[in-house]
Amino acid sequence: MFKKVLFFILSFALFSFAFGDNSLTFTQTKIKEWDNGNHVQWEVVIVNTDPSNRTITDALIIGNENFKPDGTWNLEITQDNKYHLPSYINQHGLKFGSNHTFGFINTINSQVTFTASDIKY
Repeated sequence: MFKKVLFFILSFALFSFAFGDNSLTFTQTKIKEWDNGNHVQWEVVIVNTDPSNRTITDALIIGNENFKPDGTWNLEITQDNKYHLPSYINQHGLKFGSNHTFGFINTINSQVTFTASDIKY
């Protein structure tokens, strides 16, 4: 029984690792804040860190529960808190090691955790 449980746990861990995506990294910098910290401007640099050195043509960028934007730029909105890379990246690609910068004004004075899914190469 123990071996079966251990096998299941290890299989799940390997499966999760194999399908986890670390092709994009996000680095945020607070630019300024006003209105007693109720509005904060952030700059985010997305870097293509694909382990296979592939060019990325699109990705779905999702902000966590701290993402309450009052304006974004250099991303294309698809629905609440979900964005795509701009169309010029779709056309030309984001080569391995290169970056794209976007910005937003958040109504919460806290960093946002961004994730990427549906990455296209």
